[in-house]
Amino acid sequence: MARSLEYRPLGVGIASLPGVNFVATGTAQARVASTIAQSLDQMSRFAFQQYETQAKIEGAEFGAANAPSVVDLIKAEDAEARKALLPGSTETVRGRAERQAALNTVAANLEITARDAIKQIAVEGHVNFTSVVDLQNQIDGVINGFSGAMTDVDPATGAKLRLGLSTIGNTAYTTHVKMMATKAEDQAKYLSAKGVDQIIDDIPGMIFTTAAKGPDEMGAHILKQKEKLIKFANETEDATFLTSSLANFDKAVSDAKINAIGEYVLRDPLKNSQEIFNTLKTGKMKITDNGIATIAMSLNSEERLEAFKRSNTAINDVYARETQQDARIDRQRKTAARDLETDLTGFLIDGGADDDVVRAKIVELRNLDPDKASKFNDAYFVKGGNDDPDTLLLLDQKGMDRFLTTTDILDARAARKITLESARKYLTVIKTNRSSARKEAIDKIKMSLGVPDIGMMTLDASGERSEAAKFVMQGMVELDAALRITPSLDPMTWADGFIEKGNVQKRLKDGISSALSTINKIKNSQLRMGGEKIDTNEALDAVILKSSGVLEDNQNHQNNHNKLLDAIAIVKRNRAALEQ
Repeated sequence: MARSLEYRPLGVGIASLPGVNFVATGTAQARVASTIAQSLDQMSRFAFQQYETQAKIEGAEFGAANAPSVVDLIKAEDAEARKALLPGSTETVRGRAERQAALNTVAANLEITARDAIKQIAVEGHVNFTSVVDLQNQIDGVINGFSGAMTDVDPATGAKLRLGLSTIGNTAYTTHVKMMATKAEDQAKYLSAKGVDQIIDDIPGMIFTTAAKGPDEMGAHILKQKEKLIKFANETEDATFLTSSLANFDKAVSDAKINAIGEYVLRDPLKNSQEIFNTLKTGKMKITDNGIATIAMSLNSEERLEAFKRSNTAINDVYARETQQDARIDRQRKTAARDLETDLTGFLIDGGADDDVVRAKIVELRNLDPDKASKFNDAYFVKGGNDDPDTLLLLDQKGMDRFLTTTDILDARAARKITLESARKYLTVIKTNRSSARKEAIDKIKMSLGVPDIGMMTLDASGERSEAAKFVMQGMVELDAALRITPSLDPMTWADGFIEKGNVQKRLKDGISSALSTINKIKNSQLRMGGEKIDTNEALDAVILKSSGVLEDNQNHQNNHNKLLDAIAIVKRNRAALEQ
């Protein structure tokens, strides 16, 4: 039987177990729980912030991309319709971001469009000289329309837009007011200057009319007109203009008096000039016209001297015109005689002409050149004559050297030193020499221009002959005319002169072309006058006036202004030379 085990103390002591602090344990647990809660809150806030940032970005992108256009906003019927055009809302982060981005985009687009509209109004106002009130109304219309449309959508943004547009509009308005004030001042000066010019232009008629009523009437009227001129000139507030206007007035009065004397002399040069000379020389009235007498007695010493000169010039002009008339009649007589000589020479060369026709031509020539008519009559109708060897040798030599003339042949025929047949032969030589020399001269002109015979009359793309062809044709016409006037003319020498004249004309035209290029460059880039033609001196003067105005505002324009003046001077000078 097994023995049972019994517990027996061994005598070893056991230490006591430590006690448990339930309060401290609770506090630690609470601290841990708080830390965990805080961490969770931070994680939640970070996540929310990330979401909010992403929502704002996406909302801003969407709002900017889907903002309504300016046209759609303006065309909307009312405020509600405009608000409905904006994306987004006020309830969510994304919605608010969409709406704000759309507002910013619309406001920016409205301001850009409004700026352009105000700028266009200002430009058209300057061009059309729109009144200040009308311009202000137009600018206000733009500001009210665009800012009002924005206010319907968002009052704060609309107020900000109005403020910005008002500043822009005020600047445009102020600039226009200054421009209109300057224009009004310029207009006043222009009218004053025009009034001065009109008074001076009326002086000749005024002097002539009032002089007939006596010296007191003429003097009083001159003084009255001078006072009017001073009033006009003073309105410009330009002392220099007043001084120059008075000087021009006095000169115009003096010129009118002297011209009246000259015109009186022309009525009857011999009689009236003597009256003027006697009156001015003796100081005693010798003039039968009361008005001219009043004028003559009012002249000062310098005007008297000029009146003497004008009277002499008037008489000389009369004599010169008479001389020119005589010369013109003589040229007409010589031309008619040459035409008859040409016809009679042709009859001699060709033979077989009806005797009555020949006699009729000789009778016409006898009235113009009796000696030549007599020689042609002898050549045709006087029989006889032999070929003298010495005479034939002389005529042959002249014919070979192209010095042979119709007169040489007629003289030889009249002296009966050549026969009628020989006369015809030598006349044919003259005609041949003249034609071949003419051809050589024209060929020389062609060679100087590089123009071949073939295609001389071909039209270019514009339907007009080339400049070279025109020049050659001009040479042909002028050479023929010169040969008719002077049959013994050397065509080759004449061609040299004609070519040189063409070279001069080309240089003048090249100078005009180069100068016009300079003018157009400055006119287009600096003066904003691109569409205006400059084919007259008046148009060129308008360019100078415009450039002077630019120079007043911008001294840096001085160099271009000087270039413009030089180029315009070249154009005027060369054009005048080409017209001579």
